[in-house]
Amino acid sequence: MDNNIKIYEWTSDAGGDATVEVESGYAGKKLNWVKTIPGASVSSYTLTIVDDDAFDWLCGEGTARSTSSPEVIFAQSDVVLPNSALTLTVSGAGDTKTGTVKMSIKT
Repeated sequence: MDNNIKIYEWTSDAGGDATVEVESGYAGKKLNWVKTIPGASVSSYTLTIVDDDAFDWLCGEGTARSTSSPEVIFAQSDVVLPNSALTLTVSGAGDTKTGTVKMSIKT
């Protein structure tokens, strides 16, 4: 199986939150890992990847992301992505801060 690396850039609003829609087509694919890369001066933030039912596919592992160094979240044993829209959300990052999220998905 090949790994598909998807890259998502985010910029928070004045309240420190950001939302990025993940493109569809990953139903039944396995999530390997998620890498968070903070931008300059970002506050400690929380990342979730939620489906239409508001289920966090990172199972809470996206809490308290580093403000200065990239971090990797490894999927909880063979996570198979659902047949629904996914949304990447960032909260608590600070006013108009930026960052990057990379996702490795087995295709």
